[in-house]
Amino acid sequence: LPSPPSMEHPDYSLGRDQEHIPSSHTSFPPQLFSHHHHHQLFSSTKYEPFHEPPSPQQQNYHHYQQQPHPNNNSQHHWSGSYSHSPHVSQQQPYTQQMMEPKYHHPLQTSSPKPKDYQKDAFRSTYIKKGDDDSSPSSPSHSLGSQTISGGPSSTSQQLLELSSFCQKQKESLEKALYLQKQLLQSPSKEEADLLESQHKTLKAQIESQLRLLRNLHTNVILSPSELHRLLFLQQDLKIQLTQIDLYLQELSLLFQPSYDRPLFALVIVEDPFPAVVSKGKQLDEDPLVVQLLSAADVEIKSCSKLRVSMICDAQPLKNSVQKSIETDTQVLDPFKRTSKWNLKFLHGTRKNPVHLRFFVHVHTNFSAFPVESSLSQPFIIITNECQWEEAEGSLMKRAAFGDQAEITWHYFANLLQRQFLRATRQDLNNPTRCLSPSDIEYIHLKLLGGKNMISVKSFEGFWSWFGKVIQKLRYQRHICQLLRNQG
Repeated sequence: LPSPPSMEHPDYSLGRDQEHIPSSHTSFPPQLFSHHHHHQLFSSTKYEPFHEPPSPQQQNYHHYQQQPHPNNNSQHHWSGSYSHSPHVSQQQPYTQQMMEPKYHHPLQTSSPKPKDYQKDAFRSTYIKKGDDDSSPSSPSHSLGSQTISGGPSSTSQQLLELSSFCQKQKESLEKALYLQKQLLQSPSKEEADLLESQHKTLKAQIESQLRLLRNLHTNVILSPSELHRLLFLQQDLKIQLTQIDLYLQELSLLFQPSYDRPLFALVIVEDPFPAVVSKGKQLDEDPLVVQLLSAADVEIKSCSKLRVSMICDAQPLKNSVQKSIETDTQVLDPFKRTSKWNLKFLHGTRKNPVHLRFFVHVHTNFSAFPVESSLSQPFIIITNECQWEEAEGSLMKRAAFGDQAEITWHYFANLLQRQFLRATRQDLNNPTRCLSPSDIEYIHLKLLGGKNMISVKSFEGFWSWFGKVIQKLRYQRHICQLLRNQG
């Protein structure tokens, strides 16, 4: 392997402001149902608020000083090895009586109504105000009224707590679907305002959780399992945010209906990119999954086939003669509204990053609406393995810096861990030989000068050596196997 480069790097500025995470607490929507109505359909539900923990900056952490690993081996001692986790109060156990009847997922096409459904009783229970038990102004349900005591929490525990909240929010979106459907059958300004307020509260909570995840990703060096959970949560929360936005758009049209405004969203649920892929090789192990979301009271009659297009620099590739993707159309599952793509690319992209965008026409009772997805993460299609090093470095530089001049070392270390595991064909959630804390400490001190901020120039110098090492590990399997056995 080539020798590491010399460590003659310019000084880096430490004055870049970190993203500030507000210290104010964002609470879950107040209790939706009271005990008082004669025709009560649901048991009382108590929601635990989501308390956004203080940022590391608020706790006066000193740039998450790296602590030397106690041993010079590659044991995976992640907690406290070289970064402090942000301080967060311990949360009390999440106690909730499950509502009956249990509802289907809001993204399914259709479902039966709740058993013994009584519309008037449901609505009066939901909108009744001035009651000590159900009013949003009641002290027991005011935003941020609950106090939670406890000590510091590990990063893993924070991610587990966020996973729990994410699941509860899925259940809340199911309830919101039914509430909104019944409201649209008999519109009421009072009910609409109340439901809109609850939607906005839930949206603010999801945005708060996404900010916390971004803060962890940027300021804490994560273990592979923590990194896997964080990336999964980010994707899941973004989909929830898209769904609640559709509900809010639908409410905004309640008293000013517009039949030419589509209330749909095509989202990428599983994205295997950024990655370098080989021409002619099908992505069987890393499929891409797309899902169609809709507002609450939208009846879909039919959908066209889902179509995919390759986009370069926000423009479709100019290749009208030959297809770029072997199978570029696919049927959308009518029940789950999902489509799974095992992509196979027929041509290289000449080392240029490209994206995918998906299109579908949705037919309702009133019209047909074209719906398109946002862009996938970038990828590069190579025609020879000798192109891999340059293509992978280009994608990593793009993912790390974007239009920024420098990034935090902790964020770079997390990106490097993911890149290393994917390049050596390992499972991010359960790798056999990841970059250990001592490996990452060596890279930081010996190859990047121990700086707290990593510049584009220092990355390019680092990759000129590290990229060659990773290429050998990827394509010379016996060397990669030796590394795994050593780990």
